Amino acid sequence: MFATAHLLAVDLREIRKVETALRSLVAGIAIKADGMEISLKPEALSIETDANWAWTQPLPTRRPFREARIRIDNDATEGRASNDLLTLMADAMEAQSLVLASPELSLAQLAKREGRCRTQLTRLLRLSWMSPRIIDAIADGTQPKGLTRRALLICDMPIEWAEQERQFGFAA
Repeated sequence: MFATAHLLAVDLREIRKVETALRSLVAGIAIKADGMEISLKPEALSIETDANWAWTQPLPTRRPFREARIRIDNDATEGRASNDLLTLMADAMEAQSLVLASPELSLAQLAKREGRCRTQLTRLLRLSWMSPRIIDAIADGTQPKGLTRRALLICDMPIEWAEQERQFGFAA
């Protein structure tokens, strides 16, 4: 019996022989509500008996706090201000105050003095003159879905407030 078990163990270590070795050892696997029952064939180990050997593996205990849950609440997302957009608007107002405090400097000089990217400073300055209606919607968390930080930074925003509102999906 031990010699046969050793040969079976050697076969289980070789990739090509694993399937054959398992099929000769396992009679069946039954999945149940409380666990898994594995029936083994004693003849695979050269043991003469009429009965199959059964081995039961209980299900692991679950910890409810570790289970992932997905919640989809439409009302929970509405009315919640986006931190990204609020931070962007605060950065835009800061850029505007930098420019107004140093009117003698160009944007390139100002960006160099402040250690910022000129392009980013220009985009933020453009956002600082956004329509008050859009800013209120961002603060309330009622902005349209397409109004994201990225959308605001890459858009070619018109100067006219009514046109800005149309561009970002606010009803006229």
